Amino acid sequence: MTDFYRAVHPLLAVLATIERGARSTHLLPYFRDVHDHLVLLNEEVAAQRDLLATVLEANMAVISVEQTKVGVRQNATIEQLTILATGFLPLTDGPFKPMDSGVVVGSKLYAVHSNYLEWPMESSTARGGPGSPTTTWSRTG
Repeated sequence: MTDFYRAVHPLLAVLATIERGARSTHLLPYFRDVHDHLVLLNEEVAAQRDLLATVLEANMAVISVEQTKVGVRQNATIEQLTILATGFLPLTDGPFKPMDSGVVVGSKLYAVHSNYLEWPMESSTARGGPGSPTTTWSRTG
């Protein structure tokens, strides 16, 4: 389509120049006819290019919606895995030490409590920024 536009568009100016400089009046109607056909072709190519751009934009919008759905599903999965890990990681005998941990999901706090064997800890909750509570952990002893 681009090649066709590049072939037709420059001919418009050339044919307009030939029409203005035509000395033979019996050829003038033919030049005008060819010029009209070139104008129609040029407009059709421009319309097809606009239609193609619109179709591509619609396709990109559909792809974006699908990617958003996938992202929402992934976020829900990660949220569930975080809750699961918060519950089970402190119970393992692996390289993880027991810890106080929690996760906020929506408006609920899911927390698992396990004291450090070496350093018992205590917590205190205070108001942080506008409307957000802040929990502070400190060593005792």
